[in-house]
Amino acid sequence: MESITPKFSFVIPCYRSEKTITTVVDEIKSEMAAKRPGDSYEIVLVNDCSPDNVWSVIEGLAQKENNVIGINLAKNFGQHSALMAGYGKCSGEYVVSLDDDGQAPLDSLNDLITKLEEGYDVVYAYYREVKQNLFRRFGSWMAGKTGEMMLDPPKDMKGSSFYVARGFVIREMCKYNNPYPYLVGLVLRVTRKIAWVETNHRSRLEGTSGYSFARLLGLWLNGEISSIQEELYTRITPTPAPRGESESSTEKPSEVPTDPTPAPTDEPTVEPGQE
Repeated sequence: MESITPKFSFVIPCYRSEKTITTVVDEIKSEMAAKRPGDSYEIVLVNDCSPDNVWSVIEGLAQKENNVIGINLAKNFGQHSALMAGYGKCSGEYVVSLDDDGQAPLDSLNDLITKLEEGYDVVYAYYREVKQNLFRRFGSWMAGKTGEMMLDPPKDMKGSSFYVARGFVIREMCKYNNPYPYLVGLVLRVTRKIAWVETNHRSRLEGTSGYSFARLLGLWLNGEISSIQEELYTRITPTPAPRGESESSTEKPSEVPTDPTPAPTDEPTVEPGQE
């Protein structure tokens, strides 16, 4: 049977979320049924080598739902690498990224999609009040300052881990082969047609953030390393020939031919309906 490309792909990295991920999946189903009933979708759940029982929960969801895909990473690579693993598996025209803790306001999903359809390539949720602990807010602030210094983002750009992007943006991001992916930097490599929608940030469904101060520092350092790699690569890459002087007038984004980002797993990927 010929597979049908879904309109939407939801990609969710999972870590210590055995008690929340089913609720998040159920809310996606409810929102899509209520506001996008004619659109097909898939949900890609990436277990980032979580120490709890979340992989068993993901396996159960993939066996029960024919549009849920599970990916089991062989070690803990971190949120950005886990998302990249999910991006490599998804196929939707629009790709929605969100966390596994229920803080993403899925009731605002349609607002993000509507904004995207105004002609943007990526639309972020922007929270009036961020419900995170002090360390997490500090880490986000540091990452933002790094981005401002190294990446030259659009003026007043605002972002979060809840965003929707066109499929071509995600496919171009997946061409990045270095370790330590920094997602905002990869987005900015592909497009500057970025917008944001103000919405509310929810409290976590359960537990506390999996980010310790050390993990937040590591994420910030990864952003620094990725930004430096991108800067060096840009400086040593020859300037493309003017149109009409090359064999083709179609310009393609550059690829980075270096060591690959850690990939998922020697353990099985669970496809929809797999027993």
